[in-house]
Amino acid sequence: MFFSRPWGYTSSELPSNFKESNAKAKLGAEAIEKVHGTKWTFGSSAQILGIGSGGSEDWTYGVAGIEYSYCLELR
Repeated sequence: MFFSRPWGYTSSELPSNFKESNAKAKLGAEAIEKVHGTKWTFGSSAQILGIGSGGSEDWTYGVAGIEYSYCLELR
């Protein structure tokens, strides 16, 4: 299970809000683990799954302008 954030299409570019976005993903992962005992991974989808295009977190961040965009892979 993982929290992925932009970018998925590249591993060499970071979003402008990388530090804040990563910190919030970490908080979310830790909160779920605390309640359910499940371990979550967080990071860019390129880091977790490998480079790929068409991720919803990339579109919502890059096109729709949603500052904190994530895709959660659920159990």
